[in-house]
Amino acid sequence: MKRIIGAGFILLLMGQTPLTVFGQEKSHIVYERQEFKVIGPNQGSLKVTCKYYIANEAGKELGLIVLSGDKYTTVKNLKGAVISPDGKVYRKIKKSDIMTYEGSARFNMYTDDKYQGVYLSYPAFPYYIECSFELDIESLLFWPNWFPQRSFEVKEACYTLQVPEGFGWKMRRYGKNIDSTSVAKENKILWKATNIPAWSREYRMCPEDQDTLGIRFAPYNFSVDNTTGNLETWNGLGDWNRRLSHKQNDLDEKDLIPLAIDTTQSTKEIVRQAYRFIQQNTHYYAVSPGIYGWKPHPSTSVLKNRYGDCKDLATLLTGILKVYKIPAYPAILLVRNYGVVEADFPMNRFNHMIVYVPLESETLWVDCTTNSNMLENIPDFDEGASALVVLDDTTIFRTIPESRPEANRSIFQADITIGVTGNARIAGSLTFIGDENTYFRDYMGSMDDRERKEALIRWLGEFSPNLTLTSYTLPDFEYLTDTSIVKFECSATNYASLSRNRLFIDPGFYFRINFRGEKPEKRTASVYYDNPFNNTSRITYFLPETYQVEAAPSSAELVQDFGRFTFVVQPDGNHLTIERNFQINQKKIPVSCYKEYYDFMTQCEKIDNQKIICAKLR
Repeated sequence: MKRIIGAGFILLLMGQTPLTVFGQEKSHIVYERQEFKVIGPNQGSLKVTCKYYIANEAGKELGLIVLSGDKYTTVKNLKGAVISPDGKVYRKIKKSDIMTYEGSARFNMYTDDKYQGVYLSYPAFPYYIECSFELDIESLLFWPNWFPQRSFEVKEACYTLQVPEGFGWKMRRYGKNIDSTSVAKENKILWKATNIPAWSREYRMCPEDQDTLGIRFAPYNFSVDNTTGNLETWNGLGDWNRRLSHKQNDLDEKDLIPLAIDTTQSTKEIVRQAYRFIQQNTHYYAVSPGIYGWKPHPSTSVLKNRYGDCKDLATLLTGILKVYKIPAYPAILLVRNYGVVEADFPMNRFNHMIVYVPLESETLWVDCTTNSNMLENIPDFDEGASALVVLDDTTIFRTIPESRPEANRSIFQADITIGVTGNARIAGSLTFIGDENTYFRDYMGSMDDRERKEALIRWLGEFSPNLTLTSYTLPDFEYLTDTSIVKFECSATNYASLSRNRLFIDPGFYFRINFRGEKPEKRTASVYYDNPFNNTSRITYFLPETYQVEAAPSSAELVQDFGRFTFVVQPDGNHLTIERNFQINQKKIPVSCYKEYYDFMTQCEKIDNQKIICAKLR
C-alpha cells in the first residue's frame, strides 16, 4: 500500500541536528506560508513560500529542499535564492541546479514517484534562503495536512484555505497556539502560529506525540482516476476499498494445486498452511503506479509471479481462504510506529494492509509481509494499530490487540567460572520467544555463517569486550519455530577486574539497564515501546577457591502497572547466582505516568549496575 507523505512533499527540515549558537543567533525559519485552494470538486493547488535564516553550520540543512510528486501530485515552479542580511542576492536557483529523478524505495520494483531537489548554501554566515514552489493535486484524497513545527524554531507559520461555495470538507485541529481568521467574501480561512519552538526528539517518544500542532483536512467526497469515494464515514472509505478489490482475489481450485494444502485439518491449520506458503514462496516487492498504490493486483498474477506488496499478498491470502470457504477480509491500518488513526475522524491515513480472519473461537490478524512470524505472533508494528476491516457489506473499526510480555521473551542463562586473574570461562544459552524470536531470526536469518558468528560475538561481548567464542550452535533458520535457542561456550580475559586482593564482577552480562530518559519536568510525550516484553538473565558465578564474596547487591523488587524489575541474589559458598528479570507490560506509557516511570527506570538502572566484590581468603 502506498504510504501517504504528509502534504505530498518532503521539506527536509525535520532533521535532528541540534541547534548551535553563532554569537547570540540561532538558525531558524523566518516564515513558512502555505496556501491551498480547492479547484472544482476534486482538485487542489498548494503554493508554498519559505524564508530561512542560516546562522551556522547546523542551519545549513535548511538549504536542502526535496519535493516529491507522482501521478496525482505535480511539482512546479520551484524557485529560490540565497540572500545576504542586507538584501543582496548571492545566487538564484537555476534550472541546472535542480536535480530531477524517479525513485523507488528498497522494496518497490516500480512506482510513479518523481523527485525534485536542490541545495542552497553560501560559504559565509549568516545568510537567508528564500524558496517557493507549487503543487497541483489531482485528487483531494491527498489533501495536504498542515503541521508547521520543525527541528528549528519557526517564527511564523500560516496556512490559508480557499474553498468554493458549498464544498463539503472537514478538519481536525491539534494544539492551542493557532489563531484563525475568516474572510467570508473570498471563502478563505487563515490559520497562523508564531514562535513555534524547535521540535526535539525525546527518549522513546510516542509517534502520535510528534505532531502536536497543526490541522488535518479531508473532503467529504473524492475521486481517484475513475473511482469515487466518501470520507464522511468509515463505511464510505471501506466501500471505495471494497470496489477497488472486487474480484481481484478470484482463484480456482486448480490454481491452488501447488500449495498442497491438507484440507482434512482444522480451519486454523488450513489458514496456517496458506500463510506459510505465502511466507515461503513469495517476496515483498511493490509495483504500484497510479491507482495500484491502493488497488491490489489480481491474485492469479501474484500467485504466478510470486511477489507483491502488502495489499497484493493480503488479497492473495483472502483469495486462497475463499476457495476453502474460510471467511477472511482485508484490514487497512496505519502501522503503530507511525501513530494512531482517530476513530471519530474518517480520513485516508492508512499505509498497510493485513488480513482479518474471524474463527469460531478466536480472531487472527495475519500480516503476509513478514517471513519470521508465526501465525499467532502479530508483528510489533501491527500491534495496537487502528484497523479498518472491510467486510462483505460493511466496515468495522478495530484496534489490533497487543501481545502480553510473557509472549515476547529473551532468556539468558550462563555458568561463569572465574579464575584468580579475573579471566573467565562461560557456558550458556539464549532463548528467544515471540517478538524477541522474530527480531533474532530477522537479524541473523539473512547472514552467512561467518557473519552469524561475528554477530553473536558482538551480542555476547557488548558488556564484556575481551570475549572469544570457542563453540556455538544456532537454530535452523530455514525452519520457522516459535522459539529459537542458541548455545555457546566462550572465554573472556579480564572479565572481573583485579585490584590487589579483590575481584570486582559486573553482573550485567548480555543485557544491562541504561536509562537515558529526560527528567520529568522536561518531558512532554508519552513513552513508546515496540512491544511488551520480558527479559530474564540467570547467571551462576563459580569463584576461585581462594576467594569469597565480600559484598554483593541485595535482592530487590520494583513493581508498577507498566512494568516490573526483580533482582535476586542467591549466595552459596563460593557460588553466587544472580537472576534479573525486566518486564514492560504495555507499548505506550502515558505522559501522565512519566514521573513514576522515570523513578522506576532510575532505580532499575541503579540496582542493575551494582558490582560484586570478592575478597581473597587470608
